[in-house]
Amino acid sequence: MDPFKPLPPHRQPCVGFRVECHLNRTLYLGDMNPRGWPLINGSLRETLDAFLSWKHESTPLIAFFTSWEKALRRRNWLINKRDGADVVIIAVWLKGKPEMYDAHAVASALDYPEDRLEFHKEEVILYGGIKAYENRILACLPGNSSSVEEIKLSPFPLIPKLRLRTRIPVDSLPNVWDSDRTEELKFEMHRLRGFPDEMKFCALVLSMCGQDWKLEDDGYRITFNIPRPTWGPLINFEYWFNPYVVDKKDITRRIT
Repeated sequence: MDPFKPLPPHRQPCVGFRVECHLNRTLYLGDMNPRGWPLINGSLRETLDAFLSWKHESTPLIAFFTSWEKALRRRNWLINKRDGADVVIIAVWLKGKPEMYDAHAVASALDYPEDRLEFHKEEVILYGGIKAYENRILACLPGNSSSVEEIKLSPFPLIPKLRLRTRIPVDSLPNVWDSDRTEELKFEMHRLRGFPDEMKFCALVLSMCGQDWKLEDDGYRITFNIPRPTWGPLINFEYWFNPYVVDKKDITRRIT
């Protein structure tokens, strides 16, 4: 596949994580805007190269990690190595954006060295920004301390009784009484979007908890294919469904 062509729909990630601080802010009043327009010299290849090579040139591109753990590592680097302030991890629904590129494939095609290729794994590049009216921002988890805490999350109600573990920045979803932060994450998503979306919430939880999953939507049913792990953050093995199929009419009834 040509790395300089947008990812086809079946290869697009659903959820991406953008790590920002005062040095690289794109989020403002609900919009995520790149730093510049248009393409450098009208060339997508040249623009992608300038973006990935950290030349500090303004481009119409924004990068997102597709791995929660990699987002946490990037956050730690911004705090401890770059003295980043106002650090936040922004979870975004990416699927369906028309111009998205595989950062690792692009860097490889540009003959970047191996250490740089490693950095761009589990990363995608989006051409253009994200407007507030698209309702794609799922959560904003702030925290200027590099400390993290282990919590529990559940993709309830779409996948009931499944409990997963993950790590989040300390105090980003505060609850002094309980390590289960499912309701706190739901509230954060509702605060940003103004309405619930059970499918996207389920996808966010699975992504934050490091599950290897795929989403299939045929217009009538949503299917989550979640391989059962032999190790990792799963707590309740006895409630495992694969694939887990949800009728869209059931979701609509619960929302309305």
